[in-house]
Amino acid sequence: MEEQRNAIARWAATSCKQSGVRIAGYALNRLWVHILFFSAIPFTQSSNPLLSLFSNMFISLLCLACCLIFIGSALARVEHLLLSRYFVGFGTCACVIGTALVRVAGLGTAAETTLAVASGLMTGVGSAMLYVGWVRVFGREPLAKTLKEICLAQCLSFAIGIGLAFAPSPLWLSVLLASPALSGLFLRACSFVRPTNDELAPKAENSEQNERSRTLPMRNRFGIFAFGLVAGFANVLCSHAMYAHDNPFAGWLLIAGLAMSIVLVALFWNGDHRGAKQGHRFALLLMALGCMVVALSQSDTRLANMLVYAGFSCFGAILLVTALTIGKLDAANPVHIACICASALYFGEIAGLAFGHIVEFSWISDMSMNRIGLLLTAILIISYLFLLTETDFSLLTHREAEQTPSLEAETGTTAQVDAGSEKGSTHANQPTIESAYERIADDFGLSPREREILPLLVRGRTIARIQEELFISASTVNTHIRHIYTKCKVDSKQSLLDLIEEHYLQ
Repeated sequence: MEEQRNAIARWAATSCKQSGVRIAGYALNRLWVHILFFSAIPFTQSSNPLLSLFSNMFISLLCLACCLIFIGSALARVEHLLLSRYFVGFGTCACVIGTALVRVAGLGTAAETTLAVASGLMTGVGSAMLYVGWVRVFGREPLAKTLKEICLAQCLSFAIGIGLAFAPSPLWLSVLLASPALSGLFLRACSFVRPTNDELAPKAENSEQNERSRTLPMRNRFGIFAFGLVAGFANVLCSHAMYAHDNPFAGWLLIAGLAMSIVLVALFWNGDHRGAKQGHRFALLLMALGCMVVALSQSDTRLANMLVYAGFSCFGAILLVTALTIGKLDAANPVHIACICASALYFGEIAGLAFGHIVEFSWISDMSMNRIGLLLTAILIISYLFLLTETDFSLLTHREAEQTPSLEAETGTTAQVDAGSEKGSTHANQPTIESAYERIADDFGLSPREREILPLLVRGRTIARIQEELFISASTVNTHIRHIYTKCKVDSKQSLLDLIEEHYLQ
C-alpha cells in the first residue's frame, strides 16, 4: 500500500511538472505575440513606428496564414515533418532571428525595407511552426486538462505583460527576444518525450467517416473570416488614438485581455468543452460593443480598442479549444482543424488591416465613421446568426455516428471477442465499454473515486451494492454520483447512458 501511494505521488508530481511546462511555454509564446504585434516599442527606431508596426504585422500575418493553410491542406504528406526534432528548432530560430531584424528594419531605404520584409517572413513562418507544435502537444493530453492549461497560459501571458507595462524599453526588448527562445525550449521538452500510438499508427485512407470528421464547413470558415476582418479593421482605426494617448505599449489592451481570459478560465475550469458556446457569445458581445463605440465616439477610441482586442483574443482561444475538442471527440487530427480555423481568422485580419488603411487614407468624415462602426457591428451579427452559430459549435463538438451500438450490444461484442468467435473478431476494432469509461473520465475530469463508481453506476448497481464493493458510506456514494452528473452535464442515469451511447460508443 505504501509503495502504491509513493507511485501515485510520483505520478502526480511528474504530471504537475509537465503541466507547468506546457502552461509556461505557451504563455511565453502568447506574450511574444502581444509585444510584437500590439506594441510600438520594437519599432521606436523607425521614423514612423506605427506604420512600421502595421507593415510588419501585415507581412507576418500573411506568411503565418499561408504557412498554416499549407500545413492544414498537406498534413498527410508533411505530418512526418511535424514529428521531427528539427521542426520546433527551425521555428524557434526563425522567430528569434525575425525579432532581432525588427530592430534594424524600417521603411526608409531599400535595405531597410528588405530587412522589414525578411523580418515579417521569418516571424510569420516561425510563429506558424510554433503554433502547430503547441497544438500537437495539447492534442496529446486529456481534454479536460488541456482546456484549463490553455486558459491559464492565456491569463499568465497577459499578467506578465501588465507587470512589465511600467518597465523600461530595454527590458521589453530583452523579453521580446527571450520569449520565443524559451517557448521553443519548453515546446521541445514537451514534444519529444515519447510518440503516441495514434501518431505512429498508419492512417486509414478512403475513410468516409474520418474524412467527414476532419472537414470544417465553408460557411463556418467565412464566419471565422468575418471575426478577423472586424478585428483587423478596428485595430487600424483605433490604434492611432491609442498610441497618441498611452505609452508605446498599449497597456490597456493587456488589462482587457486579462479580464477576458479570467472569464475563459471560469468557463473551462470544470473541463467542459461546451463552454466554447458561451465564450463565442462573450467574444461577439465585446467586439460588437467595441464597434458601437467606434460609431459613437471618434475622439477617444481607447475603450473601443480594448473591447475589440479582448473579444478577439477570446475568440482565438475558443477556436483552439474547438479544434482540440473535435480532435478528441471525433478522432480527427486537431492540427488540421486548428490550421483551418487559424488561417481563416488571420486571412480575415489581413483583409481588415488592408481595408482599414484604405479607409484611413481616404480622409473619411465623422458621419462615415458612424456608418463604418454600424457596418462592422452588422457583419458580426450576420456571422453569429448565419455563419458561425452556437448550433454550429454543438455540431462540431458533438458529431454522431450514423450507426451507434447500444450498451447491451457493446457488452455482447466484448464477450464475443473474449470467446474468440468469428463475429467477435469482426467487431474487434469497435470501441469497448471500458474504453468509453476512460474517455468520458478524461474528457470531463472525473476524480479517481468517480472513475471507480462510473462503471458500477452504468451497469445498474444500487447505492448499497456500490457501498459494499468500494467500502464507503452511502452518503459518499450519493455525493460522487451527483458530482458525476454535474461534470458530465446530465441530470439522470438515463441521460448518462445516452451520452455514452451517442458519443463514446461509435
